[in-house]
Amino acid sequence: MPYRQVPYHHVSEPKRDVFRRADAFLADVYSILRVAPAASSKAGAGNFPIVLVLLCIVDGLARDVYPTEAAIPEHNKRFKRLVRDKLPWGPAKRGWIDLDHAAKWFYVEFRNPLVHELGKDKARAKQIYEPVIGKWGHVPSMRVDRLDALKD
Repeated sequence: MPYRQVPYHHVSEPKRDVFRRADAFLADVYSILRVAPAASSKAGAGNFPIVLVLLCIVDGLARDVYPTEAAIPEHNKRFKRLVRDKLPWGPAKRGWIDLDHAAKWFYVEFRNPLVHELGKDKARAKQIYEPVIGKWGHVPSMRVDRLDALKD
């Protein structure tokens, strides 16, 4: 299946440029997902760069689109706010962890170690499972305006 561009043309400038760049990043992620290394190869499956690029997109959107640097100067708070407010999330009764905890863990356990420490593992409490980076399979496409319209 070929890559489908993120529908962002309805977004006004200067935010449209942010979505254009995010779309370019997503197109690269799609390319990595489509290339499977040979079984005999020592090449990786691309999981770490994929997650790093996706986290960079979240960082960029948090700075320039929602909630924006002007609204929240601290980058960690912006990142967590975007995750809490815009990431589609399920209820705890269906096995989903608390969204506030998830936002913190996305930032502390994934974003920071990948961006600053080449994925260095951190010691954690026994009740906290190891974060895992791997491919999920098919994820349905979703328009940005539909994400914005999601209710709690």
